[in-house]
Amino acid sequence: MLHEVRYPKTMGANAQSLLEQLLATQPEERIGSGKGGADELKRHGFYKKMAWHAVLLKKIEAPYKPKSSAGGEGAAEDAEEVIDDEEADEEGAAASFPPDAFEAFRELTASFDGA
Repeated sequence: MLHEVRYPKTMGANAQSLLEQLLATQPEERIGSGKGGADELKRHGFYKKMAWHAVLLKKIEAPYKPKSSAGGEGAAEDAEEVIDDEEADEEGAAASFPPDAFEAFRELTASFDGA
């Protein structure tokens, strides 16, 4: 990597490992891009508790469901809003998130990572 990524102290080793492999600079070095494809990703330690067959059969309820500001039909509008936020400068984009915006994500990753 060009720059060292600093991970939060609360992020487990498996989550860090997965992110490092997803962020590999060279596409051929990224997890899931080789012969093993998605199976390589699914075998990563971060997902050791994931019941992939149950996911395929849609028998698992999503552990995290983002809140849509406009209800069920607002998903497309929310996606456009995210794109607009990505175009904002870093300071403005960071200010647009509430302080607890990523708490549900932290809880989700901790449940997979065993932290």
